Amino acid sequence: MATEQLIKKSIIFNTMDGTVTLLSDRIFTDDQGNILARKPNIANSLKQDQADKVDLFGKFKPLVLSFWQRLQEDEPEPPANKIFAIDSFTKNGGLIKNGSTYVKASFASGELSNGSSITISGSGEDSYNGTFIITRAHSGYGRFSIPIKFISNPNNKGSFIIN
Repeated sequence: MATEQLIKKSIIFNTMDGTVTLLSDRIFTDDQGNILARKPNIANSLKQDQADKVDLFGKFKPLVLSFWQRLQEDEPEPPANKIFAIDSFTKNGGLIKNGSTYVKASFASGELSNGSSITISGSGEDSYNGTFIITRAHSGYGRFSIPIKFISNPNNKGSFIIN
């Protein structure tokens, strides 16, 4: 009996035609864990007029909907400038008394500040997916804190957008 396993997910946003493509790499293993087959870059693509099928994108759904919304604005900023990959989740080191989680990512000084609203999606830890108000931004260190107690540092870190 073969078992299918998801190895990696990537998402591609095409600003030219509004297409969003979800790529996934999968492997198939036998009962002993030997790899029987590999299927890299399995692609699922949607255009905005197919929004009724966006549930196929699972945890990436809020990110996809936000992308399409930005494309419809009068003078949209390039969405690629507003989508940030998350490097890690860590404990806050005791700086914030009520408990929080540090999110490490690459972002420029001034892009985030205390009180900014962000939406995280695609994280393997469901509690980290959602919209949060930044409680402390540290642009010089590439991290910020969100008001949720540290749970884990999942393999699928996800990404965030600035609302």
